[in-house]
Amino acid sequence: MSDNTLNIYRNSGTTGALLDEYERAIKDLKEVLKTVAPIELTTIADDKTIDEDCRSIQTILSHVVRSGYGYAIYVRKQQGETVDFRTSQLLESVDAYNAALDDMFAFNVQLFDDYPNLPLEEFEADKQS
Repeated sequence: MSDNTLNIYRNSGTTGALLDEYERAIKDLKEVLKTVAPIELTTIADDKTIDEDCRSIQTILSHVVRSGYGYAIYVRKQQGETVDFRTSQLLESVDAYNAALDDMFAFNVQLFDDYPNLPLEEFEADKQS
């Protein structure tokens, strides 16, 4: 992600705030990932959990990437698109996860390029879900 990736959104109210926060969270996660040694990525940290997405840093990151696509896909489906949800993919390196996070973020930015007038705020309580 370059510093000017979102210049068209930064001053556009809710969309800009949402994308700015998403970008910041990804940047912060990447900073943490710089400290993860290759062996730590795949080491099982919780062998007792029943949640397969919580066994290791690798499974957690795979869940984060899949979920990041999931929200945008859900919105696309709401817009009438036929698009499949992504399956979780275990990647083998921090660099691969960094690239996957960038791709996922770009997918979310593309959502707003494709639907620039998406209503992101609903003020009528009976229309909120």
